[in-house]
Amino acid sequence: MKKIFLILPILAILAILAIFLLIYLQQKPIQKIKTLTYYPNKTSIQSTKVKKPNIQKNLNPSCDNKKICSQMRSCEEAKFYLHNCGLKKLDRDKDGIPCEGRWCFKNGKPS
Repeated sequence: MKKIFLILPILAILAILAIFLLIYLQQKPIQKIKTLTYYPNKTSIQSTKVKKPNIQKNLNPSCDNKKICSQMRSCEEAKFYLHNCGLKKLDRDKDGIPCEGRWCFKNGKPS
């Protein structure tokens, strides 16, 4: 019975605080986020599609679609693609030897 008398004043204080909070929030206007939406007049603006120019990364005409070591047929071909076509990924460790272990080897010998 004594516990109820201790809890009731605390609940009453919380209820009063909740009522004051509700009154305060009702008086304060809620700020809305303004969004700007633009709808162009379809009759005044006509959309035109612009095609992107087809730019080849490899300007050498003999650079075809080969991009990985398994598409090469020799060490010389892999070196050509590395140096003339800009395929830097053929030389993973960046030591100047493309397709190491498949076509080209350090010191000319397989390890």
